[in-house]
Amino acid sequence: MAVVSFERLRATRVVDPHGVLVGLVDDAVVDLDASDVYRVVVQPAGVPEGHGLGRARLAIPLRASEALPDRLWLPRDAATMSKMPRVAPNQPGFGSKECEAQLSGYWGDAR
Repeated sequence: MAVVSFERLRATRVVDPHGVLVGLVDDAVVDLDASDVYRVVVQPAGVPEGHGLGRARLAIPLRASEALPDRLWLPRDAATMSKMPRVAPNQPGFGSKECEAQLSGYWGDAR
C-alpha cells in the first residue's frame, strides 16, 4: 500500500498523457464509511484563485490517476478535461447524489 501525507499530495502537479499541466491538487475528498480518499480536488491550471471559475474545481477519482514520484498522471488529455463538470467543494450540493451522478457520468466507475 502506498501512503502519502496530504501535505505532500497538496500542490502536486496533475498532468495529461502529453505532460500538459491540468492543474494542482488543492484538496481531497474522503469517504468516511470506507476510510478511503476517493477524489482529489484540482485547481485548474491558468485560472487565478478566487476569480470567476477560480472557485470551481475538478473532482478527479484518485483511482483514475497514476501516482508518479512528482505528479499525478491522468489518462485523458487536457482538452477533454476542460469539458469535465466543475464542482465547488464548499458549495451546497457537493457530494450529493446529483453531483456524484454527474461526475460518475464523466469518469465511469473509477471511484
